Amino acid sequence: MRIDTHAHVYPSDYLDFLADSGVTTTGGQRGLGADDTDKELEARFSLMDRAGVDRQVISASPLTGALPDPHRAAAAARLINDRYVALVDRHPDRFLAFVVLPLPHVDAALAELDRVLDAPGVVGVALTTSAAGRALTDPAFAPVWQELDRRGTVMYLHPAGDGVASPQIIDHHLTWMVGAPVEDTVVAAQLITRGFVTRYPHVRILNSHFGGALPMLLERWDNLAHFEAPEAPLPPSQAARRMWYDTVAHSSQTAPGRGPGRWRGPTRPRQRLPVPGRRALPRHCRLHRTGRSRRRGHPGHPGRQRRSASGTGLIIGVR
Repeated sequence: MRIDTHAHVYPSDYLDFLADSGVTTTGGQRGLGADDTDKELEARFSLMDRAGVDRQVISASPLTGALPDPHRAAAAARLINDRYVALVDRHPDRFLAFVVLPLPHVDAALAELDRVLDAPGVVGVALTTSAAGRALTDPAFAPVWQELDRRGTVMYLHPAGDGVASPQIIDHHLTWMVGAPVEDTVVAAQLITRGFVTRYPHVRILNSHFGGALPMLLERWDNLAHFEAPEAPLPPSQAARRMWYDTVAHSSQTAPGRGPGRWRGPTRPRQRLPVPGRRALPRHCRLHRTGRSRRRGHPGHPGRQRRSASGTGLIIGVR
């Protein structure tokens, strides 16, 4: 079975709710074929069939409802999570779901986690690489990490689209071209150097986009960690092996083992899918490229061309 773990569904009423709550970036998720109408779902399933994808694990990233008002944030999470649970119920052979949490509001996040995580077809949570500009390693979020660890939860991480709060990225309109992989890289480095992969060993962390530049930086991190992150419990190359990575990279040349930048030797993290009910299969995961991925891009990301929200550029095939 092939499971696409990087797939987005953006119902119009959810986008409207976020826009009414002050979110100004919902335009990038409109018009992509990513709504949950019957017409757009039919088109999605057709593209999944053409790409050989059996199931998608859908997520609302990067629009996870990180609103400043805790009540609005909780309402946004309930709206999209209930919609996802209903979608999985309607199409159990096609969808699984990552639900969102209303971070940075810890009490609301814990309440939503308790409410929805055990719903049928929910296989984990989708968080962005930062929560309203705060690092996921912020000590204030410890109660959420502790509960996720207790439950053995899959945590899917996706760029927030905030350009790591850098004017050098945001002011030059590089939020997604450059900022997104930087976000992927930064959150992986934070989790590694702050020891979260060992502190919360039962949280199965799934990074987007190969973890950004992580494949190219692990040896550098190992060489410099002794003075920049001396408190890290493991060398970065070892800690990186305790996380998972999706294969959306926009180019087959960036895949591990392919092209000039391939991972070599002990620094290469294994590619695994941490979907509950399926054991990790590091030796049986293969890279597959959909036939039209180079032209159409992957789902749910802003761009001028209309793209379908079904079928990522690179997917993990699980046998």
